[in-house]
Amino acid sequence: MPNDLVPAAAKGLPNRRLFLAAGSAGAVLSAIGAAAAQASTASPELARLIEEHRVALQKVDEAFRRDDDALADYETWLAANRKDAEALTFDGIQLGGATADECKAHLHGCLDHRAQRWRREMKAIDTPTFSRLFEAGFAAAAAQKFAAIDEAFRAREAYREACGLAAAEIASDATFMAARRLLRAICAWPCASLADTRLKVEYFADSEIDLDEHEDFLTFLRSLFPAEARS
Repeated sequence: MPNDLVPAAAKGLPNRRLFLAAGSAGAVLSAIGAAAAQASTASPELARLIEEHRVALQKVDEAFRRDDDALADYETWLAANRKDAEALTFDGIQLGGATADECKAHLHGCLDHRAQRWRREMKAIDTPTFSRLFEAGFAAAAAQKFAAIDEAFRAREAYREACGLAAAEIASDATFMAARRLLRAICAWPCASLADTRLKVEYFADSEIDLDEHEDFLTFLRSLFPAEARS
């Protein structure tokens, strides 16, 4: 789940903070909504988009809950996996990296530092034969550690699949993007009547949604006014 989202803000989901942050925009939108109170029925298509977005947000919440549950399962397994911890530790240092290659790169730096230190300490007995033996032994130890890192990440990926985390991340990303597309369609819907304006303003003002992208907010504001005012 690209896996580090903040549920409310990251989902692009309207929030009252938006209108507070926009200064007088909140008052303007409230006035528009009040002026539209006596308007005729809003566009059925706009109403359909809003209802679809409500349903999409429910699906996002459900997907994120499943993602959180699977992640908790995975993290519990990972914390109890001594083999994984041993593979990703060298000389008391926790090897950093989100992938096997990143961990190997960190390990390579640690090994180089260790090799330089050992060479300094054993300089008095350094001979061509000793150097060859040292390099061969060092390379063998590094290869063994690299293999352990590869095995640890294979085990991680296998458990991500087994506990449902991999599938949950894909599902949460897909439902989030579907909700985002509907949100942008609502923002861009050109209000043709005061009823359209009222419906859209009330939905955004009363919902827990963040228009966290500046362009979405500007698109929303432009859509509230007649076509001649938007051009």
